[in-house]
Amino acid sequence: MYHTHGPVLEALRVRGLSRTSLDQAVLIAEKTGRSLPDVLVDERVVTEVELAEATAEAYGIVSIDLGNYPVDPAATAKIPAVLARRHKMLGVGFEDGEIVVAVSDPGDVLALDDIRAATGLQVRPVVAARDELSRAIDRLQRAETDLNDVAASLAFEETT
Repeated sequence: MYHTHGPVLEALRVRGLSRTSLDQAVLIAEKTGRSLPDVLVDERVVTEVELAEATAEAYGIVSIDLGNYPVDPAATAKIPAVLARRHKMLGVGFEDGEIVVAVSDPGDVLALDDIRAATGLQVRPVVAARDELSRAIDRLQRAETDLNDVAASLAFEETT
């Protein structure tokens, strides 16, 4: 079940984490049914940022600090909010005709395919810490709700 996390675990080992602590996290995940990334962070084996950096390293892609990254609103708008929430992915820019998408799990090929189908663009994943990604998606959802409220209010005013 956790063979898919092998490259990430190896990247964490290379970064100095002990095999024992990582093996213990795998056992906890198997026993409890929680995801391995959740166990690694919840048990304070690694931080969200360390996990994101190791994940990026394992997949040979870039890791970004989403809190300081210049997010392109056009890229964010290109991905339907329902997909962004479902897959925990956020469009952050465009590069060489591709959409750059912040993800926590670049191995989620089905989610990347959904984004590619929805946008009509090739997807270039970059890894962001899960908590940063969740906060950014929550902000997007709040902004979308606020815009819908304003639009509904304007429509109501026009009808009266």
